Formats: sequence, structure tokens, C-alpha cells
Amino acid sequence: MTDQHTVGKPKYERVELDFYPTPREVTRSILPFLPLPKNTVVWEPCAGNGAIVNVLREEGYDARTSDIKNYEGFELDYRASLYSLNAFPFPAVNNVTIVTNPPYEDSREFITHALSLANVDEWWFLLRHEWDAPAKSLPLVQHEHFMAKYVLKKRPRWIEGTTTAPRFPYAWYRWQKGYEGAPYLVYGV
Repeated sequence: MTDQHTVGKPKYERVELDFYPTPREVTRSILPFLPLPKNTVVWEPCAGNGAIVNVLREEGYDARTSDIKNYEGFELDYRASLYSLNAFPFPAVNNVTIVTNPPYEDSREFITHALSLANVDEWWFLLRHEWDAPAKSLPLVQHEHFMAKYVLKKRPRWIEGTTTAPRFPYAWYRWQKGYEGAPYLVYGV
């Protein structure tokens, strides 16, 4: 017996640049695990229409934005994605945490580049639950800063107005400078 939600060809064509706004409840799911000091800046380098940063700002975080495209008129702090940057766009800022839903097709390259940025202390990436299963993800989940995987209790609905069950489960993957110990797994956030 197969799970019809995860096999077969998708019904919908992929959206340009993998622009799928993150549902509010997905961002809210990590708030209990995001105990940031007041002097920490949260950077959303794939800000899209502000879906993630709007939730973070409502919670009082100093959330900064960038993206390679301006979607739906959302005002960006810096007009480039992390993936296209060679330098950090907010040079006077330290204690930065990245929270983003990166483009899935280039996620491994994107994360590798993000982990190389000196000003960043913590990284949160929203990815498919099975993202860490292929061998090509192994260097990233064995990275010295890899800390945890937080599996969502519900599959996100990415396309508004759809009625079929969402195809894939998702998880937040977290890296943190200075973390020591084995990575851990949290189910049902």
C-alpha cells in the first residue's frame, strides 16, 4: 500500500523562485524554541511577502529582510538573497539569527553558504522532513553547528484554496554556533 500524498506527480507546477509564503502557524511553531536576547537581529533572507518576518515582528523581534525579488510590494531592508551575497548585508550588526524558508531546489548550496557567514550565530531553515535523508545532506547534518530538527505536527498547506491533503511533512532544521553534543529531534511542534 502506498501513501498517495507523497508519491506520484504533483498536480501543480512549481512557482517561480520557489515562492511559497510560509503559513503563520509554521513560524509560530518555533517561537518557544527561539529565545533570542533583545540585541539579536533576526534576518529573513528569503522574505518574499513577509510571511515569516510579520510573525516575528508581532512577537517583538528585530527582524530584517532581504530577497532577490520584491513580492507583492513587501518592503525589503536589502534587495538580494543570502544565496547571491558574498558579504553580510548588515555589516554593523552582530548576534544574527537566520530564520527562513529557503528555495528547496538549491537548499543545500544555500545552507552551506549561510553557515559560512561570520556575523550569524544561529540558523533555522524550514525544509521537508526527509531533507536530511539523502547522502548529499549528510555533510550539513554532521556539521559542527547542527543542533536539532523540529518536526511539524501538521503538514503545511502551501497553495491557497487547495482542498487535497498537503503532500509532504516539514521540519525546522537548526544550527547554532557553540552548540556541543549530539543533535536532537523534537516531534510535534
